[in-house]
Amino acid sequence: MRQCKLGLRLEPKSCGTFGRRKDDAMLALSSTVPTAHAALLMSIPELAISKWSHPHVQSGKPHKTFTRSNSLKSKFVPPKPSLPSSLSLPGVQKWKTEPPLHFSAPASDKEAPRDRNVCSSYKSFLAEQNTRTIYFSPPSPAEKKAPPEPPVDYHNQLNSEESAPPAANASKGTFPFASQNVQDGVKFSTSEELCTTTFAVRKHPHRQTVTKKTRTYTVNGMQVTSTTMHVLGAKEDMQLRKQQLQDLRRLQREEARQRQELQVEGVNSVEQQERKFQQERAVLTRQYEIDMETLERRQKREIEEAEKVQEDELKQAQKRIKYEQEKDLRAFKERLKKEMKIMRQELDMLPRHQRKDALRMKKDQMEYENHAKEADFFVQLQKNAESTLARLTQKHKKMATLERQFLLQKHLLLRAKENSNWELEEKQMGEKYALHRKLFKDEYFLLRTQMLARHQKELAQVQKFNQEEEAELVRALALDRKKLPKMLRNEAKTRSHMFKESLRISMQTMTAAEMSEKVRGFDEQEIMRIKKALEEHDLKSARKIAQLKERHQSAMSELDEMQNEKRKQLLEKERITMQEHEKKYYSMREQWQADLAPRKLVLESRFQDEMETQERFYGISLSGDIASTPLLPDSIR
Repeated sequence: MRQCKLGLRLEPKSCGTFGRRKDDAMLALSSTVPTAHAALLMSIPELAISKWSHPHVQSGKPHKTFTRSNSLKSKFVPPKPSLPSSLSLPGVQKWKTEPPLHFSAPASDKEAPRDRNVCSSYKSFLAEQNTRTIYFSPPSPAEKKAPPEPPVDYHNQLNSEESAPPAANASKGTFPFASQNVQDGVKFSTSEELCTTTFAVRKHPHRQTVTKKTRTYTVNGMQVTSTTMHVLGAKEDMQLRKQQLQDLRRLQREEARQRQELQVEGVNSVEQQERKFQQERAVLTRQYEIDMETLERRQKREIEEAEKVQEDELKQAQKRIKYEQEKDLRAFKERLKKEMKIMRQELDMLPRHQRKDALRMKKDQMEYENHAKEADFFVQLQKNAESTLARLTQKHKKMATLERQFLLQKHLLLRAKENSNWELEEKQMGEKYALHRKLFKDEYFLLRTQMLARHQKELAQVQKFNQEEEAELVRALALDRKKLPKMLRNEAKTRSHMFKESLRISMQTMTAAEMSEKVRGFDEQEIMRIKKALEEHDLKSARKIAQLKERHQSAMSELDEMQNEKRKQLLEKERITMQEHEKKYYSMREQWQADLAPRKLVLESRFQDEMETQERFYGISLSGDIASTPLLPDSIR
């Protein structure tokens, strides 16, 4: 007796030999006895599994193996089951290497307790498929039995399903012509296995993995098995993430470079301005030092000349006074001698007895008169000396007045210097404020520019990621749509074949025409079901794409709103910083203006001390008004 070896595998991708494998399976099933209920029970789960895994039928003949990788082993290793794409969680991206899988989901999660034995036997059957190969042979003709179920009118049942509400239609099984126990067993095992089994999900999606794919086909009457090693590359979003990180690091380096350049430029500007201020102060100080040196040299020269003239005049006056006094004294003595001589001559003319008394009296009188004349003469000499000293004192006072004028000119020059210093300080203060304000504006302008560039980069990355996700979804849905018609047609063929077998088993009295009519009606219903499934898939795909785009649009709007809020916060921070800087400048300016009056008073006090020292030096009081220094420069007032 010929045996058929069925190797059931769960593979993530469909192979092109599914039709041939199904025909071989159907051929094996058609050779069984119509009453073989066990064979029908065995074929229904197998065909249910074939919706997302394809059986590999291997004959008992020797086969030739074509090896495409060195890792092929002679021992059959069942592959890990893979999770169908339709069971993916919402929002989880499906890998490009993951094939689209379709299966008929159970209509209800509730199973009757009476079907637990069937479900457990079916689960043990599925467990055996993953561990070993099952060999079975069709029963002999002697084992034929009547079907356990009465015949079913599928045409009326399909019509009733179409007219029934969606909930009622959804509650029906995948194969309405099979028994309810079998349907419950298929539903229970399928739903429980899908919920509890992990289907070949890569543990590390960012690593390369290897998938073995075995194909079995016939060449010149010999069955050949070939194994293909498929290397699943690392997940592409890892490369995309690396590119994003590289762009981010590049952008951060560029921002750091721009900030450093701006900082260096600001430091250079401040240093250049400070050098300019020092140069302006040095020029102003040097200019007034030159003016002061010129004034002092001129004053010194004029004072020296005046002192020299005064010394010469004093010497000449002393000589002249001494000479005049000596001359007047000699003339005065000569005059006295002459008067005495004349008096003696007059006395000699008198008689001898009167001459002695007259001489004594006349001599006393002359001595008295001479003493009076001598006193008057010395008084006159003193008056002449005093008048000469008065004239010299007047000249000395003129020189002191000249020195006072020089001192006043020096004070005026110092006042002008202080006024220039105050005006220069005010000017430098304003320029320093303008420079720091410009540096603040440049800094915030750079921050705004960098923020805009960063926001544009974020938008571009998010948009690129969204486009990749949308393209991935479109590719996955297109791949599903591409594989769906073939799978539906294969399923329709299987259902049609099982429908024919059911008719042949249950309705043996039916004529060929009636059977053909029922088969044609069932095929039309299958065509409508396939068309409806395709339309439903298209609607679901369009709905998924629309939902994804809507979610992406919402995320983009939220990101744009967040970026606008960041820009507003930066503008508000810039405004507050500029206000604080301006407030600090005006406060410093007011403090500087308040310090000008004490500085002016200190300067005027120093000038007054210098004038008093000069008056004490010359010992005279010099009348003259002191020019007043304004409290504030004209530009400040």
